Amino acid sequence: MEYIEREGTQEKRPEELDTTSSCDTVYFRRNIRQEETEEGVKWVYEEAEMSKEEWEKQEKELRSPLACQLMQANNELIAKNELLQIEVESLIDYIFLEKAGDMNV
Repeated sequence: MEYIEREGTQEKRPEELDTTSSCDTVYFRRNIRQEETEEGVKWVYEEAEMSKEEWEKQEKELRSPLACQLMQANNELIAKNELLQIEVESLIDYIFLEKAGDMNV
């Protein structure tokens, strides 16, 4: 997906994922920022487009049983990784305190 820099004068901040403003196109926006100009305020952002048909196909694939299983397995791995990180940090703290205790003797 190729992003192109765009500008807009919408009253509200443009949505990062816009599935409603067009009947046949889905817009993806990033790096959205507001800028002051002599004429007023404008929004500057990067935008990519995808057809609604392609978007709906991808959404359907993401909701497939296999995709759901993969996402669940990934979430479980992330949780295990976070627990391991906590354990490693606790072990480092323990070793540091032990070393500090040995220096005070």
